[in-house]
Amino acid sequence: MKKLSSLLVTAAMSVLLLNSLSVYAAATDDTTPPGDVEKLNVTPYDGAVKLSWDPVTDDDRVAGYVISYGNTSVDGETVTEYDASEDVGNVKSYVLTGLTNDKDYYFSIYAYDPAKNESEYWAPEVSAKPSVAAGAYVDKDAPQVAKAEALDQEHLKVTFSEAVVLPETDAEAEFSIENDDTLEALDVLSAEMDKTDTKNKTVLLKTDKQEEGVSYTLTVNTGVNDTADNIIISGNSDTAVFDGSGTAVNTVVFKMDTIEVTDSTHLLVEFTKSVVLPVDPAAAFAIADKADDTKTVEVTKATLGNSSKDVENGSVLLETAELAGGDYVLTLTGVKDADGTALAGDAAKMEFTFASVEPLAGPEDVAKFLAEQFKKADKYGVKLSWTVPDANKDLVDAQELYMSGDKGTSYKSVSELEPTDAAYEVSDLTLGEYWFKLTQKDKDGKETKGSVVKVVLSETGPEMLGLVLVSMGLGKLFGKKKAKK
Repeated sequence: MKKLSSLLVTAAMSVLLLNSLSVYAAATDDTTPPGDVEKLNVTPYDGAVKLSWDPVTDDDRVAGYVISYGNTSVDGETVTEYDASEDVGNVKSYVLTGLTNDKDYYFSIYAYDPAKNESEYWAPEVSAKPSVAAGAYVDKDAPQVAKAEALDQEHLKVTFSEAVVLPETDAEAEFSIENDDTLEALDVLSAEMDKTDTKNKTVLLKTDKQEEGVSYTLTVNTGVNDTADNIIISGNSDTAVFDGSGTAVNTVVFKMDTIEVTDSTHLLVEFTKSVVLPVDPAAAFAIADKADDTKTVEVTKATLGNSSKDVENGSVLLETAELAGGDYVLTLTGVKDADGTALAGDAAKMEFTFASVEPLAGPEDVAKFLAEQFKKADKYGVKLSWTVPDANKDLVDAQELYMSGDKGTSYKSVSELEPTDAAYEVSDLTLGEYWFKLTQKDKDGKETKGSVVKVVLSETGPEMLGLVLVSMGLGKLFGKKKAKK
């Protein structure tokens, strides 16, 4: 059966391939596809099937196999794609679970190499119908090494065909790595389960420094077994080949960096690395009184933004219920970095203080001072909006808007506004960072300290570019990062 589209590779495989660009770049001259799988075998079980096949060859090496399957046979004419695909790595058999009993399933498979070349043809299609009568799958098969991938110069990700269990002590001794050119050993310094993999198929290794582009062979020893106590079989799917990485080791530790209380209902939490929030972002943050943790403050909204140190998605703006003056503890749950590392224990807690300020007599600074980027006829601008306090009605004679292009070091006046104005547009700006300050003037010409908002104009302007400020509080820039589909 001719393969009609490479889009059958699952999103998981696509992410893996993108993360391995350095490996594939070394093989861009390789245009020869792996061979075709000539025969695919399938055995049905209760809610599962076991697939097995004879390995194919490639002029470089086979990197893995993709199983494609669905409830409709692909005949290449009326039906040209399967419903789903799964990259299972470089193994010889695989158990596919989570299938519906008493439904017909159709399967095929193809191979791919490190240069992303795929078999020209799918394997001849096979079918099976899982059922209770077929009996439960009893795992008597040894775990197989599906794939090894260098994450950086000193870290390796090893994926198995099924969940595995490492020895309680000296787990690193069960992994050995050899330089394919010199046959010299590359020391494995540590081995641990990947805590972000809920299927427990992945092990993370720390190694001595790898040589970029050099081919290495990983061998897993018999001290590694699956959850049914089947052990790795020496000489049978216990190895994987990978290319050394040139990516420097990221030594930045993921942690909360600072908490800034911008006003009584807003906190800005900055992190050392990019942040990934759970499905319900606000629920990931809890605020309690330091002296009495039964007294809590509700977090109503959590918005990602860039940090002051230019870490993309390195900060979170929290909107809260009204804070009273005092000491608090912020606790995080389910907040991770881009690598899946979650903050826990003491690292998930940080104390902060909110010092309430008695309001001064006279005009008050505006509330909800916000900024939104716009573009008209290839020119950029900023739409400012705010809320004028009711208390200013008989106290304010004018509002003064200032702008700074040097991060607040100096300001120049943009316009004097009417006391009741609540919006203003600044046009014909170039891309860059701007700070705006809005003050209130009384009849004697005295000005308040002002509310300030910072805006960064970019080609892909964020939806909301400011936040509430009170009495010289500093606004932060926040945007939504497009979610990958």
